[in-house]
Amino acid sequence: MEYIFDHFDFHKIYVELPEYNLSLISDTFILHQEGQLRDHFFAQGRHWDAYIFAAYRSEFADILSRFRPPWPHSADERGEEVGA
Repeated sequence: MEYIFDHFDFHKIYVELPEYNLSLISDTFILHQEGQLRDHFFAQGRHWDAYIFAAYRSEFADILSRFRPPWPHSADERGEEVGA
């Protein structure tokens, strides 16, 4: 997600996830459930709901800033010798 928000001017990214994979992101605080499509997928002999989750640029940047320091962009900021 970071790459997408850094390189494209998207307000949000969304993902559609089948019910049987819901546990993969159910505890995340980056993605918000935005919708549910009933009986949307057929797999393993039955119909499954699909859930739509979204991440917003503003919230994603705020969460990243709380969990890691800003990435140094220049050699000087990284503590490397310049012009050595």
